[in-house]
Amino acid sequence: MKASQTFELLKSVEKKYNFSDGFKLLYCPWSNISSSNIAFISLNPGNAPENAELRMVSDERGNSYEIEMDITKSPINEQFMKLCDFLEKKPSDFLTGAAIPFRSNNWDSLSKEQKIAGVEVGISLWKEILGSNIKTIIVTGEEACKIVLKIKSAKLKLSIPSNWSNTKLKKYISEDGTEIFSIPHLSSYRLFLRDKSIKQLKILFRKSNYNPKIIKKFQ
Repeated sequence: MKASQTFELLKSVEKKYNFSDGFKLLYCPWSNISSSNIAFISLNPGNAPENAELRMVSDERGNSYEIEMDITKSPINEQFMKLCDFLEKKPSDFLTGAAIPFRSNNWDSLSKEQKIAGVEVGISLWKEILGSNIKTIIVTGEEACKIVLKIKSAKLKLSIPSNWSNTKLKKYISEDGTEIFSIPHLSSYRLFLRDKSIKQLKILFRKSNYNPKIIKKFQ
């Protein structure tokens, strides 16, 4: 899998299905595909920050969430940085990217045909990207989680309230032992600014004791 070939593929799909806002697959250097053991995957890129490159397969400057902190209007950047602190990881440790690489104002602004094409391309690319070196995947948003679960055959092991609306925090284990953590989309649910949600995140990521009743339910 080469970055140049991926770029040409995305340009072709962009033209065929009239994606008009550009694309971005990885929010980190291409080399993180082989060097990282933890991934963070969101659904698709939103509107690009001012003067940003609209079409790119990877961000060779480093982790986009960190680099664009001061120029973005999206709250996900701050939330990702708090996630890094929470997990005691550096932004550069993560393979970060979008399950569907085509930009849009939001998911609902894409046509049905665009959504289908985007999902197909995303599954095809991430099947190649998520190698055996990736032991942990954090997915933000239900739609992105559905895509990852189509790639990784996994069983639900834990489901607990996020303590924000009726959303859930979930943990899956894939057949190859990969841990998959599904959390609400951090653009809408700023979990790391809410003490009641941080308490639940500690349970999800084993920073606090599990509730035996919850574990038993999903074994």
